[in-house]
Amino acid sequence: SVTARSIACAHAGRSRGGGSSAPPYCRSSASATDPRHPREHRKGGTMQWLPDGHPVELDIIGEGLPVLMLHGFPLDRRALRRSADPVFEGRTGYRRIHADLPGFGATPRVPGIDGSAAMVDFVLRLIDEVAGDGPILLVGESWGAYLARAVIARRPQQVAGAALLVPMTVAAFADRDLPPHRLLYEEPGVLAGAPDAYAA
Repeated sequence: SVTARSIACAHAGRSRGGGSSAPPYCRSSASATDPRHPREHRKGGTMQWLPDGHPVELDIIGEGLPVLMLHGFPLDRRALRRSADPVFEGRTGYRRIHADLPGFGATPRVPGIDGSAAMVDFVLRLIDEVAGDGPILLVGESWGAYLARAVIARRPQQVAGAALLVPMTVAAFADRDLPPHRLLYEEPGVLAGAPDAYAA
């Protein structure tokens, strides 16, 4: 909402000293608090202002049982929109909440969130805001699934169900027990023209 945008930018100005150090979404040729000039990059999202003073960018779709979508690292809320939109098309009774977690997408970084444990605390505060103490469904992808598992561990009675997509189960690469990489088949030329990261 306009009010949430205004508060978010005002808060940023106070905490960062205003001026050019404010977040990008508060800096534009038009006022970020002017409803005639919405932030272009938000693409239809809603800035939700949490009671503890932190803004979070959301896409809220449908009505019914809340379904919190937790994106992977280093993605944003759009990643799960691509896969979830076709699944929920024509289905009623669900209120999907696609959130940009702090530091990703359009949600500003939150001081003090320096790892997954602190991010889980933030997700729990977000759940309090969007679902209260009622039941909620979780969909987590990769790192988002890792966060979802922590939410389930801390609030097993509230989580009515969860879908974990390509879940990250062990965060530290050094601690992962995987077999050595082995090339089973190579098709010459299939990656011609692809970025180096894919061709490596």
